[in-house]
Amino acid sequence: MKKIKLFTLTCLLLSVTFMSCKKDPKKDDPVEPTSEETVYIMGTYGAESFLLTNDKISYFGNNIGRFGALDMAITDNGDLYVVGEVKHFGLGGSPSSLLFKNGVPCYEYNFDNASFCGIAIEDNGKIVLAGLHLSDKYRPTVWDGTTATNLPLTGESNINEWHVTSIDYKDGHELIVGFYLNYDGKYVPLVWVDRQLVNVDPMNGASAKIYSGTLTNGANFKIVGNYLDEDDNYTAYEYDSQSGIGTRIPYQWENSNFSVAYGIVNSSKWNRTEAEGSRSTYSLITEDYEHYEINPITDEPYIDTCYGGFYVMKDGSVLPQTMYRYPEGNTISSIIDMSINSKNQLYLVGSFYDIDGGIKPAYWVDGVCHVIDLEDGVASRIIIKPAQK
Repeated sequence: MKKIKLFTLTCLLLSVTFMSCKKDPKKDDPVEPTSEETVYIMGTYGAESFLLTNDKISYFGNNIGRFGALDMAITDNGDLYVVGEVKHFGLGGSPSSLLFKNGVPCYEYNFDNASFCGIAIEDNGKIVLAGLHLSDKYRPTVWDGTTATNLPLTGESNINEWHVTSIDYKDGHELIVGFYLNYDGKYVPLVWVDRQLVNVDPMNGASAKIYSGTLTNGANFKIVGNYLDEDDNYTAYEYDSQSGIGTRIPYQWENSNFSVAYGIVNSSKWNRTEAEGSRSTYSLITEDYEHYEINPITDEPYIDTCYGGFYVMKDGSVLPQTMYRYPEGNTISSIIDMSINSKNQLYLVGSFYDIDGGIKPAYWVDGVCHVIDLEDGVASRIIIKPAQK
């Protein structure tokens, strides 16, 4: 039986790959949005989830179990959907997914034996979910409102576990990405365009994971993640389907030994009036230094010293104004998603970690850090909704 390891926010917390803040994050006040928009920030803390709507926080109550939010999307008419995984009350039981619409659980959908981590809205307003369906060999699957459909695969006999990480829909095309672990211990990227498996080899046969992808124009796409480089360090990369070339993203700071691109965002997310060929892509890079020691009692490695930060790349070039690195040791941050508001302010969401305060959800507005006071948390998605005309 194959082992399921859906990409979830938990892996971000365990990797402890997180920024620097221009001010003391504990002293920053929430940002008041303009009257022209609504800012939604979704995330998790512990085994629960939250939604910050402007400066007001709410939670995802249901009668099934603890809810871990994984993705959200908003329709043209303003309906906000959030999908995630439920840990059922009591002992035992396989995982299941739950969909929320405007904060209310959609119990009419039965997602038992499924774990959906991504949501997209088609042109006609139809909801599509992507993830794993557990009733049929834990396969990558899409759900179209009524039924789950398995995605095509090859070489299944050598696949130990599958991960589905994101879904994107744009201009009539659909992109689903992820990766699998084979029995040789190597991670192999997975890409589906319009439900067809596309062969990609972003880093010339190296063990590589895809954490996010976006459609660029037509059925063309870009994906990001990290791979095991020649020095046995995990290094961030970008891959462009049009060129067929994977590009290593070089370390920006001295002594860094880990980097990953957790997200890639198309500018159509906040500017739908752009011509298709003029859209920009933004890759979100977390980079840090990690030094490991061995616990003499458990004989397990642990991170003894860490420091680092993050930055954003636009169309392959680092935006200098987004480069942040906390000046003190054992304090790092990561970013996972981004958007731009009506005042052209850059919003980034992720986590802030320091050795004394632990991991907390956080967001940054033009480089200023705002920590959400929830323990063991991460802010994972942001949507900025313009005012209704």
